[in-house]
Amino acid sequence: GPFIESIVSKLSGRRPRFTYLALALVSFAQLLASGSMPETLPRGSRISGKEFFASVSSINPLSFLKIYTGSNTRLKRLVTITSLQNCLEGRCTSDVFQMWARNNLKWSAETIRNYLALWGGMNVASGFLQFACAQRMSARAYTFFSSVFVGCGVSLEGAAPRGIFMWLSLPLLMPGINAGTSLKLRRLQTEIANEEGIGQGEFSAWVNNARGLSSSLAPWIYGQWYAWCEKHGVYSGTVWPLAGFLGSFLPLGMFMSMSP
Repeated sequence: GPFIESIVSKLSGRRPRFTYLALALVSFAQLLASGSMPETLPRGSRISGKEFFASVSSINPLSFLKIYTGSNTRLKRLVTITSLQNCLEGRCTSDVFQMWARNNLKWSAETIRNYLALWGGMNVASGFLQFACAQRMSARAYTFFSSVFVGCGVSLEGAAPRGIFMWLSLPLLMPGINAGTSLKLRRLQTEIANEEGIGQGEFSAWVNNARGLSSSLAPWIYGQWYAWCEKHGVYSGTVWPLAGFLGSFLPLGMFMSMSP
C-alpha cells in the first residue's frame, strides 16, 4: 500500500489528488471482487430485504452498555480491558504518528513509507507469533507477556525525538502489535457471555460497539495531549508513554488484579 502511494505520488508530480484517485480505484476493484464471490448461505436461510432494513434501523451504537447492566462483574471488567487494549490499534495511533514523524523526527515521505511498510510486514509476522504464544500460554501469562512488551515498545518511541527509537521499538511490539494483547481475553469474554446466555452475534455486536467507542476516543486523547504539549513547551514525545499506559499498562493492571 505505502509503496503504491509513493509511486503514484512521484509519477503525478506529488499531486495528492491522483494518489487519492488511485486509492479509490483500488477500493472499487475490491468492491467488484467481493461482489463476484458466490453466496454461500442457503437461500432458505437468507432474510428478506424488509427484515434486513428493519434490523439496520434498530441498531443502537450504545447497545454495549447492556453488558454493564448485567450481574457478571468478570464480564464487565474483561470488556472494559479489551476496549482499552484497542487504544493501541494502528488506526488509533496513526494520526499522532504522522505528526510525530513529520514535526519532531523530520522524516521524509519516503522514510515514513518505509517505516509503515515494515510495520505492516511485522503485523503479518506477529500474527504467527501471537498464535504460537497463545497456544502455549495461559490467558494470564500471555496477556502479561504481550502487554509488557507492547507497553515498553510504545513508550520507547517517545524516548527522544530520534528515529532510531521508532525502529528499535518494532521488535518489542511483535508479541502484541495492533491490539494483539487482547487475543486470549477476547476468547475468554466470549465464553463467559455464552455461559450468561448471550447470543454470539449479539455479544459480538456489543463488543464491536465498545471497540468503536475506544477507537474514536483514543486518537482524540493522543491528539489533544500532543497539541497541548506543543503549545505549552512540554516534550510532546510523552504522548507515547501515555498511549502505552492507556492501551497496555492500565488494562494489564486491571486484569492482573482480577482473581484467576
